[in-house]
Amino acid sequence: MKYKSEGCKYFHRNKVFRMFFLLVLIICCIGNLLCGEEVTKEETRFRQDLWTITETRDGLNTNYDIVYKKANSLLEKYYDNPAAKGRIYLEVLKVHALSGLTRPHEAIEYAKKAEQFPLSPEDKAQLYLSWGDSIQFTTPGAKGEQLRKTRRQAATQYLKSMKVLPDNNISINSEAPKLPLPLWELNMSETGIIEIPDNAPQEVKEQLLKSKAALEDRRKKREEYFKAKDLWEQQKEVIDRCVYSRDLTVKLYTLMPYDTPELKQLAKQILGDTEMVDDLVKRVDGRIKEVMDKWIEPVLEELPFGDDSQPVPVKDNPEPGIVPAKTVSTPNEMAQPRLVEEAEENRIKDDEIEEQPSAAVQQVSDSSSSYSSWIAVSVILAVIALILYRIRKGIL
Repeated sequence: MKYKSEGCKYFHRNKVFRMFFLLVLIICCIGNLLCGEEVTKEETRFRQDLWTITETRDGLNTNYDIVYKKANSLLEKYYDNPAAKGRIYLEVLKVHALSGLTRPHEAIEYAKKAEQFPLSPEDKAQLYLSWGDSIQFTTPGAKGEQLRKTRRQAATQYLKSMKVLPDNNISINSEAPKLPLPLWELNMSETGIIEIPDNAPQEVKEQLLKSKAALEDRRKKREEYFKAKDLWEQQKEVIDRCVYSRDLTVKLYTLMPYDTPELKQLAKQILGDTEMVDDLVKRVDGRIKEVMDKWIEPVLEELPFGDDSQPVPVKDNPEPGIVPAKTVSTPNEMAQPRLVEEAEENRIKDDEIEEQPSAAVQQVSDSSSSYSSWIAVSVILAVIALILYRIRKGIL
C-alpha cells in the first residue's frame, strides 16, 4: 500500500501509536468538558446575533445608521424575549461608549430603554456607568450652575451603578478566596474510599479513621474553595465596574465649585445609610484637602504680608485661577480624553483583526486559555511518542 507521507505510514502500521493518539484525543475532549462554560444553543445563537452589533464599532468613524439597523432587526427577532431586548439596547449603548460618545443624547435614549428590561448585575452596573459618561458629554465646557446640574445628573447614574453591590449582597471590598490547601494538594483527585475492616487491630483502625477523616476534610475544603472561587469570579466583574463608578464620582465632586453636602445627600438617597456613603464622602474630602494643601497654602505663603498685615482668610471655594487648569476642568474635559483614546484604541484593534471570529468563539467560554493548555500538552505528548517510536525503530 502506498502512503502519502511517513506519518501516515507510522500511524497505519503502529497500533501503539494509534492507541496513544486516541488517548490524546480523549484527554482533549475531557479538558474541554471540564474547562468549558455550559452555554445553551439558544444563548450561543443570541451571542452570535449580538456580535453583529458589536462588530460595527469603528472608533470615531462608527456608522450608527448600520448599528441601529442591525439592532432593530434583532429587536424584531427577539420581540417576545425581554431579557434579550435589554441586552440588545445595552449593546448599542456599549458601541456608543466605546466609540467616543459622539452622540451622547442618542446613547442616553438607549440607556433608558435598556433600563426597562431585566439585566444581570454585571450588565446593570455597566449600564449606569456608560449612562453617566454619556451625560457628561451632553454639555461640553459647562461651568457654574450648568456644571453643577450636569455633575449631579452624572453622579446619580454612577451611584446607581454602585447600588448594584448592596442590592446583590456584594461587598465592594471583597477579595478572592484564599487557598485552603497547598496548590499541588488542592488539584489532586482523591476519589478513593477508605474502608476499615472489622477484624483489623485497634491501632490500624485508629490510623485508618484518622486518614479517612483527613480525606473527607480535604474534599470538603476543595468543594467549598471552588464554589467560593466561582462566586468570586462572577462578582469581580460587578465590583470592578462599581469601583470605577465610585472613582468617577469622587473626581466629579473634587472639581470646583465644591459641593460635598450635595453628594452626601444624593448618596444617602440612592445608596441608603451604608458604609459606602461615608467612604465616598471621606474620599472626596481627602482629595479636596490634598488640592488645598498642594496649591492654596503655598500661594498664601508667598504673598507679601507686612508685619501689621492680617492674614488673608482662605475661602471655602477658592478662586479658579489659583488652582491649576487640570484641577478645575469640567467633567467633560475630564472624561473626553479617556473615552476618545479608548475609542481610537478600539478602532485600531478592530482594524488589525482580519477575520473576527463569531460570538460563539469569542464568548462561549471564559476559560479558552485552559482549553488551549490541554491541546498544547496533548501535542507535546504526541511528539514525544513519535520521537520514542522512531528511536525504537532505529530511524533516529
